[in-house]
Amino acid sequence: MGGWAGVMQRECGPESRTLVSSREVTEYLLDLETRRQTIQVGDGQEAVWLFARVVRLGARDMVLVPCWTQQSGLVEAAAAETVQVAVRGKPAYATFDADILGQDREGLHLAYPERVHLSHERIHSRYLPQGTVEASWYPDMGSPITGNVMDLGLGGILAGMSSGGRVRAGEICCTGGAGLLELRRGNGCSWRGRARVRHAQTFSPEGENPGSRDSSWFLLLGFAFQYGDDGQVREMAEFSQGLLGSLV
Repeated sequence: MGGWAGVMQRECGPESRTLVSSREVTEYLLDLETRRQTIQVGDGQEAVWLFARVVRLGARDMVLVPCWTQQSGLVEAAAAETVQVAVRGKPAYATFDADILGQDREGLHLAYPERVHLSHERIHSRYLPQGTVEASWYPDMGSPITGNVMDLGLGGILAGMSSGGRVRAGEICCTGGAGLLELRRGNGCSWRGRARVRHAQTFSPEGENPGSRDSSWFLLLGFAFQYGDDGQVREMAEFSQGLLGSLV
């Protein structure tokens, strides 16, 4: 990596690190797209062409659009072979190179980078869903449980969600349990993948005997996503388009 991106990498200091696995890179880009983070796109010769945002993560590419009226910069970028991207986020400053695949009415198409340089560790945020998302949990051992998604965190080691709903007392889950998780939106979109229970908390109905197995309890579950491959991460990116609201 050359130009200002390479200089920034050298100045990051001992806390810097590089994401090199395709899964880590994809998760970082998913987090970037989710936060609607403004990025800088340059040619590596100190000239910044435009400010842009990642608006879509596809199976083979990602799409950028300019934040303001900078179509000339978009056309110029599309004529190059490679661009350098800088993300001036808190707490991390990130840079990566990306090959240009083309430009059309949708925006500037970039190939997924092979690595992303971070100045230090990121803090992952959680988002409230805009609309109802049903979650069905099929544990490897135990009965299925259905609830509604309460929040989502999509990037890195904290990728996961919270789900809450009414269950019978005998359906309570244990922390650490693994199984299949299926999410469904009102528009028919769905996502299926492996997950593990990060935490579980039950609330007995007010005024009822907490020892009664016939009572309806409220169960709050926290899940950690266990993406099987990059394809599942990108499927989650597609599933979450237009879904994520305010930070919590």
